[in-house]
Amino acid sequence: MRAVLARYAGIEPEALVIECSPLGKPALSSPGDCPGLRFNASASGTLALLALRRDHEVGVDVEAVQDIQDDIARRAMTAPERAAYDDLPPAARAAHFYALWTAKEAVAKSLGRGLAQAFDAFDALEFVRVPHGGEIDTLWLKRLPAPRAGYAAAIASAAPLGTLRLWTLPSTPNG
Repeated sequence: MRAVLARYAGIEPEALVIECSPLGKPALSSPGDCPGLRFNASASGTLALLALRRDHEVGVDVEAVQDIQDDIARRAMTAPERAAYDDLPPAARAAHFYALWTAKEAVAKSLGRGLAQAFDAFDALEFVRVPHGGEIDTLWLKRLPAPRAGYAAAIASAAPLGTLRLWTLPSTPNG
């Protein structure tokens, strides 16, 4: 991650300074040649995603799809999302839940709130309106193609996402 960020910032990886907000959102305090560079990262198992954006906050999430108890899954959903989930055959629910979860977590990370954001307070649609402290935050959301079979991923930002560029980086000898 540091090597990719440093390349975009035009500085050496060891010169890169990353600070975190009180809720844990990382930010560059040494943007180098790329002022306004924003980023977010997520990892699940041996898979990691890094989202970069200039001048707009961004959030990304990736999760391995695994079994989930229905009562736990429903806690992160609005009423319409619960109804859609309940209409699915049980074998399809885990994949649906993780697609929804990664979308909601990407939104919350873009806002800098992480898991402090109530996931049942907003529907994970392409255009997201999140109530917060009497205000409404508006974000754009895209579910990403599964980076690997059995995974779900999403990206969110405070500005339209447009065309995304996705790369697969080679593994290092250590994983």
